Amino acid sequence: MNEFDVMDQLALQLRCDYNFYDKRIDIFDLAKKLRIKLIKYSSLSINQRDILENEFSIKDAFTIFNNKTIPKTTYLYYNDNQIRERIRFSMAHEIKHIICNESNPTSKDEMMAGHFARSLLVPSCILISENYQKASDVSRDFNISRQSAKYALKAAMNRFYFSKFQYSKLELEYIEKYEKMLLLQK
Repeated sequence: MNEFDVMDQLALQLRCDYNFYDKRIDIFDLAKKLRIKLIKYSSLSINQRDILENEFSIKDAFTIFNNKTIPKTTYLYYNDNQIRERIRFSMAHEIKHIICNESNPTSKDEMMAGHFARSLLVPSCILISENYQKASDVSRDFNISRQSAKYALKAAMNRFYFSKFQYSKLELEYIEKYEKMLLLQK
């Protein structure tokens, strides 16, 4: 299993562990369940926001781990002036850093966090099982940007067409519970 597959499995396991079987995962609810303290950029002073954006080049989100408190407290700061889809992606990205305890992420950690965020927001197994073909449909159904939807479709298609495609045991379990949730909603 390669690193990308590990991120896919980690994201799907998180959805399972916290019973998120809808297409649109409620990222705010997930953060709450993970006991992450959410802080909007708009609650910061203008000077603090200026420092974040101009001195540290942090425009979307960042995490602060406070290991001195018991229990440990994690703060996720996010730019609430971004579009909703961007906020959701940024938060999913930060959640990867949090669950992997990456207080000083490397460039590789950052790349994997992007992949994880896409996997958390749009599981490939759902795209494949429902035979999604258009980024516009993925964007609408999963509440993600059109660009993220294109990446999600490309990843799912690459997996399906260019590898010896097989669902993992976790994916099969997830799809089964996902389909049961769909039936209950009808």
